[in-house]
Amino acid sequence: MCFGGCCERLLHERQRVEGGRGHTVSTHDMVVPLLGVPPATEAVARTAKHGVVVRRAQTYEREAVVRFVRQRWPDWADAVDCGFSYVPCRIIVALEAGTPVGFAAYDVDYLGLFGPTGVDADRQGRGIGAALLLRCLNAMRESGYLYAIIGAVGPAEFYSRVAGAMSLPSDWPSYTDPDLS
Repeated sequence: MCFGGCCERLLHERQRVEGGRGHTVSTHDMVVPLLGVPPATEAVARTAKHGVVVRRAQTYEREAVVRFVRQRWPDWADAVDCGFSYVPCRIIVALEAGTPVGFAAYDVDYLGLFGPTGVDADRQGRGIGAALLLRCLNAMRESGYLYAIIGAVGPAEFYSRVAGAMSLPSDWPSYTDPDLS
């Protein structure tokens, strides 16, 4: 349960540039069949070899993680803050020397919705995003979901390659449509 309206975001925003990497968020959503998502074990182990731990966030990390998100993606900070209000926490975090360098959330705006997610621009391209994505999707499957929606997709090829995500028809309504929020 989320208190104080912390889950409210501007859902009508359709275009933004993420993390300095030039990924434009598109206006379409993707679906992931969770029964086909590989375990996160290998991806998490690869990041650990480079000193980055990927795991479910702990409540005592709330302030640091929300601050990390607010400094880089201010529109997503309230949703991430909301993710800490649930048990278990719905935030997966990537930590380097105890400092957040990435995050992924699920079920914070709508049930069954993956995101938001982000990796510090200086640490992209190291497999952190894949580990966060897989760990989050596995958590969703463990919660009983068979499918996850990735909304307002940025790097669609990445989601398809890593998790088997498939684009939904562009004429389908999206959670970002202002008339549906």
